[in-house]
Amino acid sequence: MATHRKSILAATFGEYVQQDPDLVASYGGEDNIKKIVASLIQQASAAGFDVDTFAFNPQEPEDSIKRLEEKLRSRDWDGMLIGWGLRGNKSHTPLFEAAVNAAREVVPRTKLMFGNAPDDFFNTLQRNFEGLE
Repeated sequence: MATHRKSILAATFGEYVQQDPDLVASYGGEDNIKKIVASLIQQASAAGFDVDTFAFNPQEPEDSIKRLEEKLRSRDWDGMLIGWGLRGNKSHTPLFEAAVNAAREVVPRTKLMFGNAPDDFFNTLQRNFEGLE
């Protein structure tokens, strides 16, 4: 019997993270963040999740929200995880709010999740989906 894989959209700063040097430095540099994220995505995949990513450009918030809405409409999502970089910085609060509201409006049945750090991805999935170890 095949189990249903869950589709997760991980919404972070992605390639735009270098615009926040303090955030990058706090996790050992951009290469280290990429390694952490790749490892956690691999762990999530092994646990039955198909993870796709979305990158917010904090310099172009309106375009970011437009692209997010398009991405959200592209398939059915079981969950959307918004990373700490977006929600943990006061200056990004308007973009964070716009992202949450876009998700609520475009995909109201999608579970919204909020990560605490790049290395918190799998823990966030565990908090929100039963049966993960």
